[in-house]
Amino acid sequence: MKWTDEQIETLRKLCFEDKSNAEIAITLQRTKSEIYAKRSQLGITRDKVKAAKSQDTQQKYIDNRPELKARLRKDYNLPEDPVVEAILEAVVSMVGQGYMEMVPVMEKYNDLVCRWCGRLHYRDVCEEHLRAR
Repeated sequence: MKWTDEQIETLRKLCFEDKSNAEIAITLQRTKSEIYAKRSQLGITRDKVKAAKSQDTQQKYIDNRPELKARLRKDYNLPEDPVVEAILEAVVSMVGQGYMEMVPVMEKYNDLVCRWCGRLHYRDVCEEHLRAR
């Protein structure tokens, strides 16, 4: 079953609340194996969560998804319409998940894509990882 952006954000939130994979699986109605696999894929393993939490709790985080939608709407003169909104939401979701079909969009709006993990955000933690490379 495909993961939605909302489920991924809930997964991240629950991981940082120190919920077990079993608790997260119940909340998201997934198997523990699916939770474990997605955590590994997203790089939110227990060790990484612990390390991130031990750092400064005032880390900067900016969600760039609304900005991408606004810029796409402006750059392509898209009308305010429920269908256009659904299409923009799909594009943002696909960019955020790193679909190869979205490479032209990612390249054009690369200032909104995290240079470390490829997600549509800015995080101090990602920048620190990038500098440490």
